[in-house]
Amino acid sequence: MMLRTLCYLALLASSFLACQGTNAPTAFADPPLRGHMAFTVAPSSAGLFVGDSVRVRAVPTAGFWLWRDTTVIWTSRQPRVAEVDSVTGLVQAVAAGSTTIVATLKTDIRYTASAHLDVVP
Repeated sequence: MMLRTLCYLALLASSFLACQGTNAPTAFADPPLRGHMAFTVAPSSAGLFVGDSVRVRAVPTAGFWLWRDTTVIWTSRQPRVAEVDSVTGLVQAVAAGSTTIVATLKTDIRYTASAHLDVVP
């Protein structure tokens, strides 16, 4: 019983010391790097007419947001085909063609996800 109590106290003390002065939990390992899905973009693909719009959003995979800032930056690989508001993810179809809408984690550009977009006249 005494050993169990000492182990519990040691674990409690180490957890307390590890978390002092930080806002993020330090008990978690870093999230997976590129090649592992941290989040996806929804919808993953869309078809729009010129002049239409759609809002895309980042959807986290299991627990990813627990230790990261959730802010993503939106970009369009072909802004002549579709423009995207970098903050809100609102996509506006401006010309016929295809493009990719990319979400990049603001605090760590190694994390990206994308969606395909076709625009028809």
